[in-house]
Amino acid sequence: MITVVSTTDPTAVGSALVTVVAGAPAQFTVNASSTTIGTNQQITVTAQLADAYNNPVATSGLTVNWTATNGGSFSAGSSVTDINGMASVTFTTAGNTTTQVVTASANSPTVNGNSPTITVDETLSTELLDTVAFNVFPNPITNYRFNISLLEAIGNMIKVELYSVLGQQVFTLQKPSTQYTNEIELPQTLGKGVYFLRVSDGVSASTKKVVIK
Repeated sequence: MITVVSTTDPTAVGSALVTVVAGAPAQFTVNASSTTIGTNQQITVTAQLADAYNNPVATSGLTVNWTATNGGSFSAGSSVTDINGMASVTFTTAGNTTTQVVTASANSPTVNGNSPTITVDETLSTELLDTVAFNVFPNPITNYRFNISLLEAIGNMIKVELYSVLGQQVFTLQKPSTQYTNEIELPQTLGKGVYFLRVSDGVSASTKKVVIK
């Protein structure tokens, strides 16, 4: 809503409802769940289709191709944007480098984007294996409460971390693990939207995409 008030006659007021529409796709905004990580570690990388002014463009079904500098590997060479215009992939850092940049690109329309520089620090490597099998329910998450169901017993403690699509850690919790159901309550200050949930036990770790509704 835009309101115009006369500087000479305060009673002369006019307003109009303005709808802002994103422009044509011009780039990908690329982010990683972590920008400082050990060698041979996994992170989630997202690419949000955007116009020239960084407004999200909700185009689904666009094939996004993934590449990275200095090695590493992806869970898939390409993925497809969802109804919000976002695509994601799991990236495993290289074992013999210090920095990496992930690039997302598409051919029709021709758009691309680079992630922030990912610092690969060998001292942070714990060789966590992607073997923590778990389910999240409900997903989408409602009332800021959800359950993690471990499909097998792991360690005595689990660490639960929640990351925004910008790679910022917004929640972390350590608790004794229960094989079947672990109830988690999130802060109600978190905004609604897409997040990435990481569960680890010091030996293994896995990440899933969740939605707070």
